[in-house]
Amino acid sequence: MMKREQLEQFICKLNYERQVSFEILLDQPAVFQGTVVLPNENLVLKIDFSNFFPLEFPAISIENAQRFYPHVDKSGMICLFDDSSLLIQTDMPYQMLLDAFDRAIDILCIDPESDEYKTEVAREFNAYWAEVSKMILYTNLSSCIGKEYQNLSVVRAGNISLVSDNIIDSECLLKNNFGVSLDKKTNIDCLLIRFRSFCIPPIKKTYTWKWLRNFILKNITCSQKKAFSAFLAKKRKVLSQFLLLSIPSENRDIIVSFYIYCNNNQYKKVEKMINCTVMPVTTRPIDYAFLLKRSGANAYLAEKSVLLLGCGSVGSYVASNLCQSGICKLDILDQDILNVENVYRHLLGFDAATKRKYKADLVKEYLENQYPFIEIDSLNFADRKVENFIQDVQRLKNYDLIISALGEPTINLEINRILYNENINVPFIVCFNEPYGIGGHAIAVNVSSGGCLRCMYTDLISNDLVPFRASLVATNQSFKKSLSGCAGSFVEYSTLDSQQTALLTVRLSLEVLTDQCRESTLVSWIGSADNLIDHEFMVSEYYEYIRDQNYCSIIKKNVPINERCPICLEKQILS
Repeated sequence: MMKREQLEQFICKLNYERQVSFEILLDQPAVFQGTVVLPNENLVLKIDFSNFFPLEFPAISIENAQRFYPHVDKSGMICLFDDSSLLIQTDMPYQMLLDAFDRAIDILCIDPESDEYKTEVAREFNAYWAEVSKMILYTNLSSCIGKEYQNLSVVRAGNISLVSDNIIDSECLLKNNFGVSLDKKTNIDCLLIRFRSFCIPPIKKTYTWKWLRNFILKNITCSQKKAFSAFLAKKRKVLSQFLLLSIPSENRDIIVSFYIYCNNNQYKKVEKMINCTVMPVTTRPIDYAFLLKRSGANAYLAEKSVLLLGCGSVGSYVASNLCQSGICKLDILDQDILNVENVYRHLLGFDAATKRKYKADLVKEYLENQYPFIEIDSLNFADRKVENFIQDVQRLKNYDLIISALGEPTINLEINRILYNENINVPFIVCFNEPYGIGGHAIAVNVSSGGCLRCMYTDLISNDLVPFRASLVATNQSFKKSLSGCAGSFVEYSTLDSQQTALLTVRLSLEVLTDQCRESTLVSWIGSADNLIDHEFMVSEYYEYIRDQNYCSIIKKNVPINERCPICLEKQILS
C-alpha cells in the first residue's frame, strides 16, 4: 500500500483538476470523502485506497444515494470496471485514480430516462434484484414466446422452490438433482405474464399490491389484460401467489418474480385485498438452454441420439464431455465391472469402484446426477456384449452417431462392415490411445463419403488386413502388462492421454453432428516418444515422418478410399 503523503498528493491534484474537494477522514487514513456536483443532484462520495492500490483501483462509493443507480450495489459501492481481463498500469497510480473517478461520474450521470440506463440495468438486473429479494425461485421454463400468459405451479419441497412447464418436471428435478424428499411438498399457484415490450420495475426494498397490479396492467396486451382481470376478480380468503413477469430483452427474457401473500377473515376479490405482503423473488434459471449458454454449446444437439460403446478410460471421459457439450440422449454399452485398479485413469473414483457395479451403470448414475436434462440408457441387457448387440442391425439405425471407445479393432471393423453392407448411413467414430503417451486417434467414418475404417487397416499393395496404418508405434510389439494375471492385463498410458483422446473425439463428434464434418476424417494427437523408447519399444516410420516434417501436435486429415479395401471395392462394384 502507498504512503499517506503520496495519497494526499494524488487527492490534491484530483481536487484541482476535477474541481472537487475531497478530504481525508481522520479515523481512516486511506479514505477520502467529498461532495461532487452532478447535473441533477449533489452526492457525497468516498474514495478508499485501503485495498491493494495500485494493484487494484481505489474503491469509490456513494454515501447518500437517494435512488437506484446501475453498477452500484446496495452498500453504495460503485462497480467501476469489468476487471476480469483488465490490464492495470500500476506504474501510473494517479492516472488510475483519475480513470476510476471519471468512470464513477459517468455511471452516476446516466439519465434514468435514457436507453443507456435501460441497457445497463438490464445487463445486471438479476444481481440488483437479488439485493432486495429474500426468496429464491429456481426456474426451468421454455421460451415464453407464443405463451404470453400461463398458469403454472411452483413446487416447494425441502425449502427449495422450483417452477417448470409442468409439475412432473419440477418433481423430477427436486428429487433427482436437488436430492430432496417430496413427502411434504406443496404446490403454490404461479402466474407467468410476458410483457409486450422492455420495461423493468424500479429496484426498491418494498412494493405494494396496488403498485404491482398497475405496473402489470400498463405493460401487457388487451388479451392479457382480459385474462389478468379475470384473475383479479376471483374471490379468495387466502392469497398465496407467485407472479413471474417475463420481460423481453436483447438476448433472453428477464424474469422478474414476486410472491404475494394475504390472509383475510372473509372472502374478497384478489384485486381488493389489502395489507398484502409483496416480496421480490430472485429467480435462478436452471433450464437446459440457459445452462448450456455459458458453454457455447449448441442447443440443437439436445435432439441428437448417440450410442457409445465402451466407457472405460477413454469412453468415460467421452461420455462426460458429450453431456457437457449438450448431448441429452446417450446410450452406453459396456460389459465390464469398474474395478479399483481402474480409478486413476477413469472418470469415476475409488468410491464408485468399491460398489462392484457395471461401468455403464455407474457412469449413467454419475452423469445424470451432474446434468439434469440428460437421458442415459446403460443398456443393461442380460448379455451386454457388443458382439451380441450389433447382431440386430436395426438397432444401429436409431442413432445419429455411433462412437466406439472399445479399443478392440476386430469389433470396430465388424461394425464398419455392417454399416457399409447394410447401407446404414449413420456416422461412426472410433477412438483409442497409443501406449506410453505417444498419442491417440479419433477416426470418423462417413458411409456416404470417403474411405472407411477398413481402409486404414488394409495393405496398400494387397487387400491383406494389417495393423492400423497411422499407428505411431512399430508393428509386432506387445505392450500389455499384467499385475494380476491375464484378467488384469493392461496397456500403459495416463489419464491425461485418455482425456486428450476424449477431447479430440468429442470435438470431432460435434463437427459430425452439426454437419461441419461430412467426410471420413482422421484426427490424431502426437506426444513425446521418450517414455516409449525408455521402455525399449520402437516408434513407427509414420511417427518418424511426422517428426521430420515438424508437424504440430494435432493432425487432421481426410481418410481417402483405399483401392485395395475389400469393403469400399465391393461398394464401388454395387454402385
